[in-house]
Formats: sequence, structure tokens, C-alpha cells
Amino acid sequence: MKTLKFLTLATLILLGNLTSSFAQKEDASKPTIIFVHGVWADGTSWSNQIATLQAKGYPVTSVQNPITSMADDVAATKRAISIAKGKVILVGHSWG
Repeated sequence: MKTLKFLTLATLILLGNLTSSFAQKEDASKPTIIFVHGVWADGTSWSNQIATLQAKGYPVTSVQNPITSMADDVAATKRAISIAKGKVILVGHSWG
């Protein structure tokens, strides 16, 4: 069960990272938008919003919270913010 959980988490993290790397043409003057998912969800729950904003030139990513502890989830969000270039708009829902 641990292996399945690990593989699922690794896949979600990869998908989240790929989402931000396939942006159309990112406009450097636009802020990076970072989505943080809520409980019982993952970063793919923002896929419609991500696609719409990327089509408009926004750099967008979604955090994949490990949901192992609040501290780990906060650390994942802080990492995403530290990687972003320029200003950041942080969007969260529920736990996010």
C-alpha cells in the first residue's frame, strides 16, 4: 500500500511540474499564479483554471501537497513561491 501511495504521489508531483512547463507564451510582466489544492483533492483540480490562464500568457503552477503534515504542505507551497519569478498570486481552497 505504501508503494502505491508513493507512486501516486510521485505521479501527481510530476504532472504538477509538467503543467507549469507547458505554458503557451508566458508574459514576464505578469505575476506567477500558484494554485494550492484543498483536502481530498490534488493539483489537477485546478487544471481548467491553469489552462485558461496559461492561454492568456500567465505563468501558472499548482502545488502538490504531500498531505503528510501541515508543516510539509506549507513547505511545498513555500518551495513553489521561492521558485516563481517576480510577483506571485497565491490561490487556495479549503486546506490550500
